[in-house]
Amino acid sequence: MRRWVGRGRVLAAGIVLSVLAGVLALSGGPARAAEGQVHTPAGAQAIAGSYIVLLKPGGRPVAEVAGALAEQHGGEVDRTYGAALRGFTLSASERQARRLAADPRVDRVEADSVVSTEGTQTTPPWNLDRVDQHSTVLNDTFRYPDGAGAGVTVYVMDTGVRTSHEEFQSRARVGFDAIGDGWNGQDCSTSGHGTHVAGLVGGATYGVAKQARLVSVRVLSCENVGSVSQIIAGVDWVTEHAERPAVVNMSLGGSESAAEELAIKNSIDSGITYVVAAGNEDRDACRFSPAGLAEAITVGASNPLDERARDWEEPGSSLVTGSNYGECLDMFAPGESIKSAHNALDTATVIQRGTSMASPHVAGAAALVLSESPNLTPEQVADTLLGRATTGVLRQDTLETGSPNKLLYTGVPPPAVCTVGNDTRRPVPDLGSVTSSIEVTTCPRKVAPTARVRVRAEHPVRGDLSLRLVTPDGSERVLKEADGTDTAADVHETYPLPDLSTMDANGTWKLVVRDHFGFDQGALVDWKLVLAEPAVGLPVVSSTDYPANGQPHGGAGVAGEFTFRPGSPVPVAKYSYQLDGEAQPTEVTATDGVATVTLTPEGAGRRSLTVRAFNGVGEPSARVVYDFVVADQPPPASPVVSSFDYPADEHPNGGAGVPGTFTFKPGDEGPIDGYSYQLDTGTEPTEVSATGEVTVGIAPDAAGTRTLTVRAVRGGVPSAPTTFSFVVAGAAETVDGGMLAVDGQEVNADIPADRVLRLRFDGTAGDRLGLGLAESTLDTFAKVWVLDPDGNPVSTKENNAPSYFSSNSSGGVALPELTTTGTYQVLVDPDGAGTGAVTVLLSSNATGTTDTTEQGHPFELTRSGQYAEIGIDAEADTWYNLGFTEPSDRFRYLWIEVRGPDGTVDGPWAIQPSQAVRFHAGEPGRYRVVVGYYFAESPGSGKLWLSEEIDAGEITTSGQGTALSLHRPGQHARMRFDGTQGQRLNLGYTDIDLSTPGGTVPPKASVIGPDGTTKTPDRRGDSARIPVLTRTGSHDLVVTGGAGTGTVTVWLSEDVPGGTIAIGGDTTVTTTRPGQHATVRFDGTAGQRLNIGLTDMTSGFDNQSVRLYAPDGTKVGYGGNLTGADSFGFDPLPVTGTYELAVGPTNGQFGTVRLTLSAPADAGSITISGAQATMPIDLPGQDGHVSFAGAAGDRLRLTFGDRTFSGPYYLTVLNPDGTKLVDRAYRTDDSPYDLPELPASGEYLVIIDPQSAATGSIAVGVERQ
Repeated sequence: MRRWVGRGRVLAAGIVLSVLAGVLALSGGPARAAEGQVHTPAGAQAIAGSYIVLLKPGGRPVAEVAGALAEQHGGEVDRTYGAALRGFTLSASERQARRLAADPRVDRVEADSVVSTEGTQTTPPWNLDRVDQHSTVLNDTFRYPDGAGAGVTVYVMDTGVRTSHEEFQSRARVGFDAIGDGWNGQDCSTSGHGTHVAGLVGGATYGVAKQARLVSVRVLSCENVGSVSQIIAGVDWVTEHAERPAVVNMSLGGSESAAEELAIKNSIDSGITYVVAAGNEDRDACRFSPAGLAEAITVGASNPLDERARDWEEPGSSLVTGSNYGECLDMFAPGESIKSAHNALDTATVIQRGTSMASPHVAGAAALVLSESPNLTPEQVADTLLGRATTGVLRQDTLETGSPNKLLYTGVPPPAVCTVGNDTRRPVPDLGSVTSSIEVTTCPRKVAPTARVRVRAEHPVRGDLSLRLVTPDGSERVLKEADGTDTAADVHETYPLPDLSTMDANGTWKLVVRDHFGFDQGALVDWKLVLAEPAVGLPVVSSTDYPANGQPHGGAGVAGEFTFRPGSPVPVAKYSYQLDGEAQPTEVTATDGVATVTLTPEGAGRRSLTVRAFNGVGEPSARVVYDFVVADQPPPASPVVSSFDYPADEHPNGGAGVPGTFTFKPGDEGPIDGYSYQLDTGTEPTEVSATGEVTVGIAPDAAGTRTLTVRAVRGGVPSAPTTFSFVVAGAAETVDGGMLAVDGQEVNADIPADRVLRLRFDGTAGDRLGLGLAESTLDTFAKVWVLDPDGNPVSTKENNAPSYFSSNSSGGVALPELTTTGTYQVLVDPDGAGTGAVTVLLSSNATGTTDTTEQGHPFELTRSGQYAEIGIDAEADTWYNLGFTEPSDRFRYLWIEVRGPDGTVDGPWAIQPSQAVRFHAGEPGRYRVVVGYYFAESPGSGKLWLSEEIDAGEITTSGQGTALSLHRPGQHARMRFDGTQGQRLNLGYTDIDLSTPGGTVPPKASVIGPDGTTKTPDRRGDSARIPVLTRTGSHDLVVTGGAGTGTVTVWLSEDVPGGTIAIGGDTTVTTTRPGQHATVRFDGTAGQRLNIGLTDMTSGFDNQSVRLYAPDGTKVGYGGNLTGADSFGFDPLPVTGTYELAVGPTNGQFGTVRLTLSAPADAGSITISGAQATMPIDLPGQDGHVSFAGAAGDRLRLTFGDRTFSGPYYLTVLNPDGTKLVDRAYRTDDSPYDLPELPASGEYLVIIDPQSAATGSIAVGVERQ
């Protein structure tokens, strides 16, 4: 209702005055005993124990005053309001509320009451056609301004909004939720009321303002019910947080509430336009809130017959309702048979009725007005809408007394036409004149400074003619004077009109053509007025870096490109753009109508870019507001996608329903939270959590080219997509290879290029089978799938992945127990365009059982791809070990898998027969060990040994070694120790007596951390170095002799820190436990070449290994089996920093050794056929080097002389690129050495490394062969 007329305003004022009077009258008694009035809105359904308290003006914060009042009078403060009004909501008893009402700090106490939506019944559909025209005859069109509400934010105060609905095109978001039941502003009502209303405001299909931003302010529950206090909370939030220009739609109502109306009035006074539903009680709207509020725009509902909508029958009730009416209404809008979005799905729609549906039409119209004129006040917005409304078309006898006969009108005035011509040919008589007129009626503006008139006239001598333009106000402008000297023919000129910019363009314009000289006559052919340039259309704004899809992109401080393009055929000369609240817009010149700018948002969150296009004379278009969301952090790089099963190679693979494994990897080094992926466009994206590489299984449901779109996600921000296209084989790409028979004849089949071989076999539930591929001649690797009678994969692998076979090799597939009886399929799919032949067999598994006491269970496999399946009865939570003996000669590698009673699978493992396997039985029951040839060799045999793992107790870094006795082949012993993150430990083995029929074998170890990850020690001889521990806690050390049995003693030790060593210096280190290592540190420079010399070791401690670790802990150098006095040269250091050098025994001993660290002795350079250069090697372990320049193709030899160190030495020659031309040639004399032909031109480096860390010198030269 209008704020300057109507009794609603008087009623509201009267209520407030009476309350104040009551408060003053009650404030004189004692504070403790006095009670004031608690107001309950007439006809309202009060909420027991909930009250709305309005405070008098004051300087203290609301929260502080509310807390003091609650403490003094009792009750609990639920929510405070500070923007729309000063007040709070209180949970209290009725007596506490009355006492609070008497407090002099309190203005009013009102009982909280129920508020509900306005109309939800479903009736036949109707569209938006009515509101864009004055006529009652519909024309099947809906026209709206170019801006379509762009730049305006409409707050939908309702049951919430399904913001993901396709109607909203990513323009909808959640702002506030007063209900607090976990729905977070989304629409959970069965009627979809809030979503329907939002669709009418700004939906792409059903909305009035199709480009407006929509914000959900949820104040009603899933049952379409709320309280006045929740309404006030919503109003308060909007008042504080509104993005202006702003409109609020309230399709809700309840009994009169002075508190609610005061909050809304104050919000309107802050500059926000409110549109409210009149209500559906078929009564006077002035009796309800917020419909009775004078300052809001109150809207009643009309029907398709241009009547006040009424006679609504409620299902299951005799109640007949209709739109409210009366003086508090401002206008009517369609509210019956209205189709819009529904919250059931992102594509759902529904038909509803009620003033709830009428109000959003007007809210959308208000957004259209504010998009054109964003600085209008709410009163001016209302004036504009009422001024445009269609008057007198509603049936007066349906309106009831006092109702306005005004129907919403959103129509767009016809576009301005400021270019008008007259092409009627008019003769110009000799010595006479002619006048031609143009009536301009559709150019409602002043004449532009660029106005011009074009004239075409025929005459043998154009100098005879004069041209005068008569403007609508009767004044004349001389365009051309007669000129007797101009003897050319005809006039075809355009004349500028620069001095008419103060004149209205509309009116009658005249052109007078006069012939001033005799003898000739002519004609006016046509003339055209251009009084203003064509209006430029709205620009089109786009950005791939910051797309307007409601999702976060980029990041604060991350630059992005934005492109502006014309939105109409009118040429664009430039654009202006303004990011958020920048003081002034920035202009950019267009090239062929297009401009691209780079912007760097300084902060995260929702941002708005306002853009205008300008025509050639600088006249702007309406503005376009481009909303985008800046992420808290930059998006990750696009992921890397790959698949062995369905590679992106344009070749057919697999088949419809056949699963494949796809691998996603991060595209950069930054952390990620996961990925989202979508197969083609007809499916919903799937999300998977991951911090790095991940594999997913996807079964394409149809043949043909399929596209997988994958995004990495970090902090909720998706990367740019990676599209991965692959081809799924169909019937045309499948070769039928016939039937396989269990234990029957093999099938031989040829597979042409780009074809998939399909074989079939009849299987019975309970069958345990093995599939063998023998004698393959395929020239690429192949994938093999097995599908059950229903087309489901038969696999024990993660993601139901297929089995893989190398080219020209054999192999097998151990199938899980069949669960269905029927015909199965086997698909053999060579990679890419691979082709060749395969031989396929299907065999029953050889079965049996064993236990931990049997002296090896014998098994024999007689066919390619056959497996032995050996059952064991396991106890719960027990570690078991598997060992093998007596393998046949063809057994190069074993394939092993352990299948649990619950279907879980351990393995598979591929091991040599001399190795062993351990597995954990979590649950008790029958486990099955499946054993086969890794390469499907046949025939073959062996023995399987089952053992329980030995628990060998604790092992420490300071105690004695742990003696182990391993009695059965494959048996393991498990020890425990407490480790610390970052710790480096070592193993030493002594008293080794582990034997097999083929001889003694070394022990092997593994370390299992607290998190279950396994580390394999770096073993050299009888000692091993455990990789750095990554967790603190209890670790398991597991030792086995593989197939060997016997005894061994295991020692655990920490590194001995040996301090630092300088390049050119030495140090002595000492170890005290078998296998223990000592470490020293030094500072190195990237590219530096260094040597280590080992001398003066104690007796027995003369077999060493050396490891070099970079500053980040990675191993970058290793020298093993250094015997006695020896040396080792490291490759160039990769980075600058502090390195660690670890020295330890390879024979399980301990003792003392001297380390000398040196840089190579540089003898400078030599020339071909020049003098030799002498390398002085002064330090133990030091190398010497000298360089020479060589040309590609040179055949050279090195010469040596004057050697003073004894013993052999190693010769290395490096190419200019650092690769080796000669790699450690062993030299025992000083004879010349012929080099291979030089591969390139450049500087070559000759390195001499004396054996046994000897010192001395040697002379080196170079000559041609």
